[in-house]
Amino acid sequence: MKTAAIVAEYNPFHNGHCYHVQKTRESGCDHVIAVMSGNFVQRGTPSVMNRFVRAQAAVQCGVDLVLELPLPWSSSAAQDFADGAVQIIKAAGVADVLSFGCESTDLQLLKNSIVKLQANETQLQIRQFLEKGYSYPTAVTNALYATGDRHIADFLSQPNNMLAMEYCKHIAESAIEPMSILRVGCSHDADVPADSFASASFLRKQIYGMYNGNKEIYNLYNAMPEQSLQLLHAEMSAKTAPADLNKFNLAAIARLQMLSAVDFLSLPYVGDGMQNRLYDAVQRSVSFDQACDLAKNKQITHARIRRTYLQAVLGLHKLPPMKNVPYIRVLAMNQNGRSLLKRMQTNATLPIIMRHADSAKLDAYGLQVYNFNQSANDFYNLCLPDPICGGTDKTRNIFIEE
Repeated sequence: MKTAAIVAEYNPFHNGHCYHVQKTRESGCDHVIAVMSGNFVQRGTPSVMNRFVRAQAAVQCGVDLVLELPLPWSSSAAQDFADGAVQIIKAAGVADVLSFGCESTDLQLLKNSIVKLQANETQLQIRQFLEKGYSYPTAVTNALYATGDRHIADFLSQPNNMLAMEYCKHIAESAIEPMSILRVGCSHDADVPADSFASASFLRKQIYGMYNGNKEIYNLYNAMPEQSLQLLHAEMSAKTAPADLNKFNLAAIARLQMLSAVDFLSLPYVGDGMQNRLYDAVQRSVSFDQACDLAKNKQITHARIRRTYLQAVLGLHKLPPMKNVPYIRVLAMNQNGRSLLKRMQTNATLPIIMRHADSAKLDAYGLQVYNFNQSANDFYNLCLPDPICGGTDKTRNIFIEE
């Protein structure tokens, strides 16, 4: 039995994700695990649907077992996002390969990129660009140009390739093999669909168009599998999706305006005066989006600003510095997933959380991370079309497909 792991957000689950799962199985993998972001995603926004619903969509569309990537890692830059996901995959003890979408299937080029990035000269250049305020991807690209390796710089500047390289880097010392699946259809974040494929960002725009009363939208029906689309419609009918960005904008800026510049300095990747820029932008803003627009500049990307502000909104600055991922949280499974879970219960090197009561297994640090996620989930629930009171995620059962 060969098991593949996939790292994803499924925000929402669409035909491109189906294609990735299908191609992974066709490569000889009998079982597929997904490590998925929770209610907040890497771009610094609430997910369009609750983590349990997105996990259910994944299982109904071909994934066997869905595990959650805890918020401190799911809201981080590529290197920490990949590190957290791979930690979970390794700790589960059942994956043989890590399958990822990429603009190229040239694994040797990915491995060459890792060697080049780990060279002392490149690392020195990266640190210098980071200290100037550049985002990590931009710092890497600039460092590679500065050291004369334009081919690798051009390769890593393409969507998904940087993340693919980070996955390969983090599994390099393990028995897990990399598997590159060539992306098809439209490009990353494309504004228009291509046949039955559409980017997740395009689909989110369609979903929010429906939410705001646009009756002319139809692209969702071509680009999402039926099971995922049915779940979306059910959640929207129940007014539990999508997360209302207007509510999030106001609630988030209210929290941000209670923070000092020193609070921002306690967040990952903040330094060299960036905390003052973040603080000043907040004080001049009446929404989360406006603060992001005011804080960004040529060196600091909009995505980095959004992630940093989101971490501040949810209180990451109150946690100790991120260490290892402390637990494995199960969100959904089918019968194949049950068999994987049985193997995990023997092989796993971290506590497995199936329900809230299982958090009693955690040590002090693990409980801090778990409670941080619970607090963030409560904040997410307040941003729904019909807000939900706190604590409801603690009583929610995982989805098990019979």
